[in-house]
Amino acid sequence: MSNVVKFSVIFIVIFTLISCKGGKEMTDYAAIGLNNTTESHFAGQDYTERVLGVEFEMIAIEGGVYYMGSNDSDAHDDENPVHKVRLDDFYLCKYEVTQAQWEAIIGDNPSYNKGCDDCPAENIMFRVEEFIEALNQVTGKDYRLPTEAEWEYAARGGQYMPSLDERTDYKYSGSNQIDEVGWYADNSRGKTQPIGLKKPNALDLYDMTGNVWEPCQDKYYADYYNFSVPNNPVNPAMGDYQVLRGGSWFNKPYDCRNTNRVEGFRNYGSNARGIRLAHDL
Repeated sequence: MSNVVKFSVIFIVIFTLISCKGGKEMTDYAAIGLNNTTESHFAGQDYTERVLGVEFEMIAIEGGVYYMGSNDSDAHDDENPVHKVRLDDFYLCKYEVTQAQWEAIIGDNPSYNKGCDDCPAENIMFRVEEFIEALNQVTGKDYRLPTEAEWEYAARGGQYMPSLDERTDYKYSGSNQIDEVGWYADNSRGKTQPIGLKKPNALDLYDMTGNVWEPCQDKYYADYYNFSVPNNPVNPAMGDYQVLRGGSWFNKPYDCRNTNRVEGFRNYGSNARGIRLAHDL
């Protein structure tokens, strides 16, 4: 074999190895929901639903791939295993549903912390389906609760999660300092607080941390992450228990982490549970 041919073969092998290594790095970026380029083809647009004298501000969220769950030393067992999830684009409401919005759609206000139109509606769990059905009838849309995977993805910032090089992720929605982004036991003065007063996360979503627990579509199983599907997962909410996320005004910081999962009885009337609306994009 001539020296020219030998050199060509060596060059091809080296180039192939470099190309494979580069492909692995790009896969790693995609795996946490990040684009490795500045180009984006996302066409979703935020919008405001105006109905019966109230407004619901909906944020268009670009889907992607991320690692769901937590490997932190203090994570609960039900936050493992960390697993890759792919989500389609979707809408999520900028704020939790308020008492004013609830009353406009349903005609009454069952909340314990009455007299605060901009506070989250609570003590509503036994009537959530009624509210969503009524809202869909007057808007002609298909509002729903977010899936658990959508909720965590949005709370963590979606496509705007920290870069791969930083190797970090916010503990709460938009910050590692809970006082910046959430109402919890140490700052809530013993009750829910008006929406939108804390710092939003990278998607312009408010109060994903604290104020009121937010239920998801999913039925709660402690070991669900062991058999969850990778694409748009949702554990059908059959039965009496569903997943709650985000913590509330009476919880400690540990309970308000983005990856924390809680089992909640579906029809339990609580002054620490509200809802956040979602629908397909």
